[in-house]
Amino acid sequence: MKRIAVLALVLVMLLSVAIAETNITDMVPAGEKPVLRALLINANADYNTYPAAKYLEEATGYKVEYDMLPKSGTEDKLNMVISGNEYYDFVVGGSLDQVMGFARAGALVDLNNWLQYTPRLDAAINDYERSSFTYNEGLYAIGMQNPAFDGRGSVNTCIFLRADYMEQLGVGMPDTLEDFADLLRAFATLGDGIIPLTMTSSNILLPAVTGAFGIPNAWNIQDEKLVPAAIDPATKEYLQFVKDLYTEGLIDQEFAANQSANVYEKWSTGKAAAAVLNYWDCDSYGDAMIELQPDAVVAYLPPLEGENGQRAIGYNAGGFDRICFIPKTCKNIEHVLNYFEMKLDEDIFRTYIIGEEGIHYTVDENGDRWPINPIFVNERGNSTNMRTGSPSAVYSEYWKLRVKKRPEYWDAWSTMNMTEAFTKYAVGNIANYAPSFDSSLNQSSLNTLFQNECVKIVAGTLEVDDLDVFTDEWLKNGGQALMDDYNNWFLTFEQP
Repeated sequence: MKRIAVLALVLVMLLSVAIAETNITDMVPAGEKPVLRALLINANADYNTYPAAKYLEEATGYKVEYDMLPKSGTEDKLNMVISGNEYYDFVVGGSLDQVMGFARAGALVDLNNWLQYTPRLDAAINDYERSSFTYNEGLYAIGMQNPAFDGRGSVNTCIFLRADYMEQLGVGMPDTLEDFADLLRAFATLGDGIIPLTMTSSNILLPAVTGAFGIPNAWNIQDEKLVPAAIDPATKEYLQFVKDLYTEGLIDQEFAANQSANVYEKWSTGKAAAAVLNYWDCDSYGDAMIELQPDAVVAYLPPLEGENGQRAIGYNAGGFDRICFIPKTCKNIEHVLNYFEMKLDEDIFRTYIIGEEGIHYTVDENGDRWPINPIFVNERGNSTNMRTGSPSAVYSEYWKLRVKKRPEYWDAWSTMNMTEAFTKYAVGNIANYAPSFDSSLNQSSLNTLFQNECVKIVAGTLEVDDLDVFTDEWLKNGGQALMDDYNNWFLTFEQP
C-alpha cells in the first residue's frame, strides 16, 4: 500500500514538473501557422502595410490581417462586433467597463488557465491590471496601464494658447479666472473673425478651469468620499462662469456642433486664439499649422486660481492605455497566445515599439533616447496600438521616446508634466483605479447625459438651476448605485 502511495506521489510530482515545463509553443497545433485576424483602435495609417507589422511578421512567423475601429462611434461598433460574433482572433480597444461587460456576458476567453504556459505574458500583467479585468476568478483581458512617471500618470489635455497673439496684444499668462476672461476678451479684439476659444462639446469641463472650482476631475475626493462632478454643487458655479463667457461671445458659438476636425481647422489656420486640445492632437493639425501659420507660437494655460484660492488640474491616475482581449469565438487560441508570448521577447518588444538604435532613434550622453525623424514617426508612430501585452515599467521608458516623436508633442507634454506651474497642482482621478462594477454599465450613458446637460446650460437652452433637477434624475437612473459602489471600494483602496 505504501508503495502505491509513493508511486502516486511520484507521478503527481512528475506531472507537475511536466506542466511547469510546458510552454505555449508546445501546445500549438502542428502544421502551418494560420493567418490571424485582429481589430485595433483607429490610427492614421494602414496596419496591414505598416513597417512595424511587417517586422512582427518576420520576427514571429505570424501574418496578421488588421481591421481598425472608427474614429467616432467606437463603443457602438465594438458592441456590434461582439454581439454579432464578427470573427476576430483578438481585439485591441474598448474601455474597462465595456470590456468587462463583454466578460459578464460570457463573450470573452478566460486567460487564467493559459497564463501558466505564457510566462512572459503572465509577468507583464501587474497586480492592478490583473485585478481590474478579473471577474468570477477569471481573467478576461490584458490591461495595459497608462504610462506612469514619478509615481503618477500624465496631464494630457490643456487649453492651448497662441502666445504670439498674446505678445501682439501685450497681455501675459492668466493666473486667475478673471485674468482668463480678460485674456479671451483681448483675443476678441483681434478682429478678422478670430474666435477667442474653440472646443468640442466633449470638452465642456475645461481643464485648468474646473480646478479653480474644486472639481478638477470627473470624481473628486471630498470629506474622504468620492463625489462625481455631476452632483457637486460647485459644478453650478463653474457652469455659470462658462455660460457667461459663451454669452459674451468669448467661446466658439459653434462648440456644441464642433467635431475634432473643426477645432483642428480653426486652430491650425489661426482662426482661433485658444483651443482645448490633447498633446497628441498635433498628429492631426501639426503639418497644416506649420504650413499655414509658420510663425505661430504656442503656450499652455496652467491651472487657474479660483475665488477661494483653489487651483488644480486633473490627470489620469491609473487607467489603461490599451486593452487587449480574445473573443470567445476565436478558433486559434494557442496560436494567438503564442504570438502574444513571442511579441514579449525583450528584443522583439523593443524593436517593434521603438525600432532600432541608429535607425529610428539615438541615445545621448545621459542615456536618453531621441527619435530620428521622419523614419521614427513613419515606421513606429502607431506601433503602440499593436501591443497585446506590455510590461508597464519597460513601456513607460519607451514611451518617453514616443512622446518626443514630434517637437509639438514634446513641447506640450513636457510643459504639462515637467514644469512646476502644472505639476504642483496636478491632482489624479483616483476613481480610475476602481474595478468595473455591475453599476458601471450605466457609467457611459450617465457621463453622456451629464455632458449633454452641461452643453445645454452653457449654450442657453437650459438655466444653471436646471442642474438640480438633472442631479435628482442622475441619481435615480443609476448614479446613486454607482456612487455607492465607488465609495465602498474607496474604503479599502490603497494606491499602487
